[in-house]
Amino acid sequence: MKSVMRVLKVSRKPSKATFMNSLKITLLGLLILGSIGFAFQITAMVFSFVRIVIPKIVIMYALVIIAVIILAIVAYMRARSR
Repeated sequence: MKSVMRVLKVSRKPSKATFMNSLKITLLGLLILGSIGFAFQITAMVFSFVRIVIPKIVIMYALVIIAVIILAIVAYMRARSR
């Protein structure tokens, strides 16, 4: 409990620019994740009608690759803006 109080005492309210930046990044992340989830849902619906069996490990690899690509793009954009 003391550490929580210490953190609250040290923390400061962010400036409007910092808050808006954080809000934009958060909304962009939600948009990307929502779009990916929607694409996977549509793809799964199509595959359920076609009855093509995809091994779960292939799906996991695809998800990991997509996550790595997104993180690489975000890291590149952050490094580029500095």
